[in-house]
Amino acid sequence: MFVRLSDQNDQTTQVENLSGKLQQEFKQIERLTQTNMSQLSQKLLRFASIGGFTLAGLGVVGVSTLFTVDGGERAIIYDLFQGIRDDIVKEEGTHFKVPYFQQPIIFDVKIRAKSIPTQTGTKGL
Repeated sequence: MFVRLSDQNDQTTQVENLSGKLQQEFKQIERLTQTNMSQLSQKLLRFASIGGFTLAGLGVVGVSTLFTVDGGERAIIYDLFQGIRDDIVKEEGTHFKVPYFQQPIIFDVKIRAKSIPTQTGTKGL
């Protein structure tokens, strides 16, 4: 089998044309991939920032709904709408409150010994 020289030149020209077209398509695919990746990274960053702010906000609200009454203390709740109610006295522990509408007022109820100096008529008393 003999192949003429002109046939070989035609085949190499076709191969070169095909390889050029393939290179152009690969470059186009690469550009599309880069733009899609940049759009995806922007969306991911936006989602992460919104999620972070949401979690931070929920954390602040969650912490502001709790208060702690230590040992030897009692708390009454001041309500913005009802004032101080007699039936709400909180014992030791962690309790819930409505943020911005209820405020705990904590009192120390420990018993303290007092020494009162007095003058008596006898030494034994």
